[in-house]
Parts: sequence; C-alpha cells; structure tokens
Amino acid sequence: MPLPWLLGATIANAVWVLSLPGKLNPVWAPPLFRNVFVAVIGVMIGGLFTVDLIATLPGWWPGIIALIIYCFVAQIGGYLIYRRIGGLDRATAFFSASPGGFVENIMLGERAGADVPILSMLQFLRIVLVVSIIPFGFLLWTGHAVGSAAGADFGGGGAGTAVDYLILAVAGAFGLALGLSLKIPAGQVIGPITASAIVHLTGLVEIQPPAVAGIVAQIVVGSSLGTRFAGASLKLLLRTSRLAILGVAWMLALAIIFAAVVHMITDRDPTLYVMSFAPAGVIEMSLIALTLGANPVFVTAHHIIRLFVTVVVTPMLYWRWLAKK
Repeated sequence: MPLPWLLGATIANAVWVLSLPGKLNPVWAPPLFRNVFVAVIGVMIGGLFTVDLIATLPGWWPGIIALIIYCFVAQIGGYLIYRRIGGLDRATAFFSASPGGFVENIMLGERAGADVPILSMLQFLRIVLVVSIIPFGFLLWTGHAVGSAAGADFGGGGAGTAVDYLILAVAGAFGLALGLSLKIPAGQVIGPITASAIVHLTGLVEIQPPAVAGIVAQIVVGSSLGTRFAGASLKLLLRTSRLAILGVAWMLALAIIFAAVVHMITDRDPTLYVMSFAPAGVIEMSLIALTLGANPVFVTAHHIIRLFVTVVVTPMLYWRWLAKK
C-alpha cells in the first residue's frame, strides 16, 4: 500500500472501534500524545526550509490566488450537493461542505445550529477519503510504489550528535507549546515548523529527526484518525458516507482542474498542485507530502492558507447570505 504506516493504522483502528460500538469514546485517542508526534512532523517540515527555497516564494502567487478561488468554488458546490441531494439544512450543509478546518467548522456549525453528528461525520470522512485516495492516485499515476512503500526515507539527513537531537526536541516542544497557547488553527504543527525552520536556517542544526520518528508519527496520526469512528452508528455512517463520497469527488475533481490550469501558468508539476489543493487536513497532507517527497514546505504553506480561508473568510458567506433566511 502507498503510505502503509499511515493508512494501515487508520484502517486497523477504524475496524477495531467499529466492531466495539458504544464501548469507546470518540475522543479516546489522547490529544496530547498525538500532538507530540504532530510536532515531530512539524520539525521535519521546518528542517526543509533553505535560503534558496525562501527565494522562490514570490513565484508561488499564482497557486495561492487559485487556491483562494478554489476554496470559494468548492464550498459553494459542496453546499449545493449536501443541500439539494442530501437534504440537509442550510447550516449543516454549508459547514459540512467546507474544504478545510475540521474542528473549526464543527464549532462554527454548532454555533449556527447545525446537526453536529452529521456535520462531524461528513467533515471527518472528507479527511479520511482524501488521505486514502491521494496516495493511491499517485500509485496509479506513476505506475509504481511511492513514498515509504517504495522504501523512501524522509528522516535522518545524516548522523547527529546528542546536542543536535536535543536542539530539535527543544525546538519542537517550544513550537508546540507556542502554537497551542496562541490558539491558532493547526498551531500544533505551525509552531514546530516555525521553530524548526529557525534553528535550521540559523545553522544551529542541520539534521532531521530519525526515520523511525517519522514512522511512529504516521502510525499515531493514522491511529487517531481511525479511532474517530468510535461511537458512530451504522445508520449515520451509511448516510454520511454516500454524501461524503459525492462531496469529496466534487472537491478532488475541482482540485485537479485548478491544478491543471495553474500548471499551464507556472509550469510546475501539476501533481504538486493537486497535493496543495486536496481538501484534507493540514497535518495529514503535510505528512503525505513528506512521505511522497512532494515538496512538503510548498504543500504545507498552501494548506495553511487554505485553512485560513475556510475558517475565517468563507464562513462570512453563511453569515451574510444564508443565516438570516
């Protein structure tokens, strides 16, 4: 399988918790434990920042503009699918259709009076479906195993001393604490990315965390995804699965179209833009980009912007035009 550690852990835990209905709480996976390994992912991404990479930032603007437009089009189309085909109320349909911001859109939807169980499951299935489809899409596109399934090693970066690893650990812990204390969206990964980028750009350290840390991070993130199925009824799962497949198909098809257009403008690899537009979580897509070697800094930067747009900007559409009807 592509991404065997991530997808294997997701599938195994989903099967496990669904076979034990009512016996596990949906938040059984300890958030702090997960965040520690999310910080590992952030440290790995931050370690890929270089002066040469920063110099290419001005050339990213076509993709960023396209991404902002994509968020609006995906949101509107998804809303119509969930409203017209799914028969959901306005609040549930709108916030379920958001192509980013899993936790934030559940909170916004609850405030707007949405059906929280349906909203939560649709938002969660969006992430699970995209995380499952993208790696297999790369496998079909390239015709051979990709990422960790092909033996790729995205950790290491040379032998380090105990001091090197201590600096990385401190940077990750500090970045995690700062990101969580500021309460910014995806702060648990943005904080460590920033701290790691600083220590690498200043030359304090040149290595990456060991490869085994990346493998464990995939298992932990995948397991936490799978355990979110705990407590879901079969009826709710079946109803939302059909809708989620339609919604994700729309978002991914749109992402491919936008990626093709931006590719013609910039001549960058179109698969890189597909990864950047794919409507999964920042953490999950950052991890996939790392394992597939798809310029994780570029992909993560686009997903952070997508998160901002879907959490801060597009919700204004609801409050402006739908909330008072």
